[in-house]
Amino acid sequence: MLVRHANARAGARASPRRPSQRPARVVLARSGPDSKLTSEVAETNGVAKDLLPKLDSEAAKSSTEGNQLMRWASDLGSKAQQALAGLQKSIQNSPEAPADSGAKPAAAAAEADISATITKLEQATAAIRDSAAVADALEAGAALLEKAEAEAAKEAAAVIAAVEGAAAEAVAAASEAASEIIAAAETAAEGAVAAAAAEAKGEAPAAPAAAGAVKVEIAVKRETQPGQDVWVVGSLPALGEWSLDAALPLAWTEGHVWRATIEVDPSETAHIEYKAVLKCPDSVIWEGGDNKTADLAAGSEPVELFHEFSD
Repeated sequence: MLVRHANARAGARASPRRPSQRPARVVLARSGPDSKLTSEVAETNGVAKDLLPKLDSEAAKSSTEGNQLMRWASDLGSKAQQALAGLQKSIQNSPEAPADSGAKPAAAAAEADISATITKLEQATAAIRDSAAVADALEAGAALLEKAEAEAAKEAAAVIAAVEGAAAEAVAAASEAASEIIAAAETAAEGAVAAAAAEAKGEAPAAPAAAGAVKVEIAVKRETQPGQDVWVVGSLPALGEWSLDAALPLAWTEGHVWRATIEVDPSETAHIEYKAVLKCPDSVIWEGGDNKTADLAAGSEPVELFHEFSD
């Protein structure tokens, strides 16, 4: 801070000071959507970097010259005050001079000259004080410029952080979407592999589950000879609607039990009727007896319909 001169009259003294040094901050511009803003901030910082040393130099120069003038004015003011006091004392102590001697007019003239000198010194002191105020104003302007520079850098940093945060959120959202797409693709691939495996075994691929659908496993026990297979035909579309050409093939499992799983929506068809048939290379054998039946309830647990093939 500059030295502030209070009561700057003759006799007051002010100590000199060293100019303060303020290194200007430089904000480096980044590439991306915020580059224009950071470029403008960097340009402003460059101007500030050039201007602040000049302001400091001028303020220091004004302060040094003001302090020197203040000392001179103070010394001259002290000497003038002492001379005036000595003159007044001499006049008071001197014997009365004749009216026509000219001593009193000369003394009065000297006293007036000294008083005029003191007035001029006081005016010079006031001018020096004004000069100091200008130097203070220069330093205050430099401080404001530095503060504005810091605030601009802070705002630029906030904008950069916001842009980087938005970019991170976009990357996270894209990553999550990609994960969902990959999971869906994997599920579809697994379904395709399962359908291909079922087709290779002679099984019918399972249809997509409907809301409230019930899984029904049909199991028929029948020992067979090579070239023979067990199929099921019945009232449901999945069972061919009593058409042998669209019947459901079963897959052999351990214990000579032939199995297949279908899904049934009880809200559309709650009652099932079906029969097993034995397909041979040159014939089809229907099992004997009545049709096998089952009644389903919506939302029930998976159901297994098991019976032995009746000849």
